Amino acid sequence: MRSNNIKKRTSSETIEWLSEELKSSLDLVHKPLHMDEKHAELLYIKTVVDELQLHQLVIKPFFELGNIQHVESYLNSLPNQQEITSKEQILLEMTKGSVIVAIRDDLLLFDIKKVNTDTLIQTIIEPTIQGPQLSLSEDITTNINIIRQRYHKPSLTVEMMEIGEKTHQSLAIIFDEEVVLKNVLETIYERNYRGIESAYESKKLDTYSKYASKKVEKQITALLTKLQENGADPLGFGVRYKATNLHTRDTYKEWKKIYSEISFDVNVNVSIMSTGIIE
Repeated sequence: MRSNNIKKRTSSETIEWLSEELKSSLDLVHKPLHMDEKHAELLYIKTVVDELQLHQLVIKPFFELGNIQHVESYLNSLPNQQEITSKEQILLEMTKGSVIVAIRDDLLLFDIKKVNTDTLIQTIIEPTIQGPQLSLSEDITTNINIIRQRYHKPSLTVEMMEIGEKTHQSLAIIFDEEVVLKNVLETIYERNYRGIESAYESKKLDTYSKYASKKVEKQITALLTKLQENGADPLGFGVRYKATNLHTRDTYKEWKKIYSEISFDVNVNVSIMSTGIIE
């Protein structure tokens, strides 16, 4: 179901607008579906959507039904379809766990939210303490789901990174883009990235030093070979040869012949001590 307001706007324009509004969240999924002449698009926030149910209700039937008309008729018959009143309403419902389906320039909205309350750990509370009785778990996706279920603003942003040289633990930074203090956010980024860089810095510098050594060796060898091919000796190898050998009138001819046949063995040892900015 959708309103006349949405009918005036093509599905592709709405999908593009929704994607732009939620682009800062790494848990946004934009999934195209294609099979023969059938085409559709899904847009949803994976941390609040039950992807197993999404597969059973939408994705699997899309590939099993014969044509796009059958797919659209089937989707319109689902009881969890939601009425669409505006693009802003779609955006809000997506933060709660709804999935938008674009099919044949039509938009369909379905409530397929994931609720993890059955698997969350109950907190130990005193009788005098009031508040939620569900605690965060060790699963980062579950934790993001809990936060998104209670905070439905589209400006909520989720950014992911990995920390730990051996453990590669996932870290999520979650904030409201409209109200976050930028200087505090930058400090959080700096501290996390600094911790990651310090763990790898020594190993990275060794790797970069070896790479630079090989690169410079190749460049110098190529330059010397080019000079040799053109009979040029600006570095004075011939002068060195004359100075260390008995000089005769044939010395120059001998050197020209030797110079055209010699091979170069270049050894470079680059050592990068640290990184930084040169003012």
